[in-house]
Amino acid sequence: MSTIKTGALRGTSGSADSIQLHASDQSVTFPGEVNISTKKLVCPGTIIQVLSATQAGTTSTTSNGTMVDVSGMSVAITPTASSSKILVTINAMISINGTNLWFLRALRDSTVIGGTSTSSGTSAGHDSFASAGGQDSGPGSNGRNVEFPSFTYLDSPSTTSATTYKLQWCGNSGDTIKLNQWAIGDDASGTSSITVMEIAA
Repeated sequence: MSTIKTGALRGTSGSADSIQLHASDQSVTFPGEVNISTKKLVCPGTIIQVLSATQAGTTSTTSNGTMVDVSGMSVAITPTASSSKILVTINAMISINGTNLWFLRALRDSTVIGGTSTSSGTSAGHDSFASAGGQDSGPGSNGRNVEFPSFTYLDSPSTTSATTYKLQWCGNSGDTIKLNQWAIGDDASGTSSITVMEIAA
């Protein structure tokens, strides 16, 4: 068997080195497994990388109308191409000790995604600044209400620099909002997560 050794391949009409497919067949056959060790085979729609952060503990806030970061709910990703899309998925478990409003929003670094950039508001008329929100009612101060907000957003960061996606929250009237707890005072808890996927454009 003969072996052909060359530094690069270029088609007869090409201006750059490449492997060209036969016009009528459009296929390349390899004798065995192809191991791509240092480069990634990327086509439009390909998921290039997936990163996730999970908060399994309980954290809380009494922030009244001012958004603050949710502890443990952030993840950093460095896109491989500026044209890539980032699919952001957030799943949370929220309980509150009152009957007032709570709000959540997602950010890319300091930029709000999936909502407006309004930074505060304590009434229903200001709920547009959030990516998700709710109002607990019923048991009132027993805090037996729990909700599972989730939202997905396809972002276009247009960068190859490290980018952080995170979750922020606030409440209304100083009520205590808790993450991952079935009810105020209960020991039982769940998990919340934020996942980002880089998708080739």
